[in-house]
Amino acid sequence: MTLKYYFLPNKVKLFGEFGVANLLSLNKEVTDNTYSLGIKFGGGLAYNLTEKISLQIAMNYTNGISKLNKESDFKLKTLALGIGIMKRL
Repeated sequence: MTLKYYFLPNKVKLFGEFGVANLLSLNKEVTDNTYSLGIKFGGGLAYNLTEKISLQIAMNYTNGISKLNKESDFKLKTLALGIGIMKRL
C-alpha cells in the first residue's frame, strides 16, 4: 500500500511516495517467517499522455522491519527502478 503525492500540476509531474511493503514466502524450508514487512519510500517523474494515462519512471527503496530468520538479522532491503504506464480511475 503506497501513498503518492504529486508536487507539480503540469504535464510533467514530480512525485514522492511512502508506504508499506509485504513479502510472502512460499517456501517454509528457507525462512522461519512466512511474511516480512517493510517501509517503502521513493519518488519519480510522471508524464501525462492524457487526463487518465501517464508514463512513469520511479525509484523506490524498501527497508525491512521484520526478520526473515529468527537466528539472523537478515531483513528485506531493496532498491528498485521502475518504468511503466499508469491509468487513473
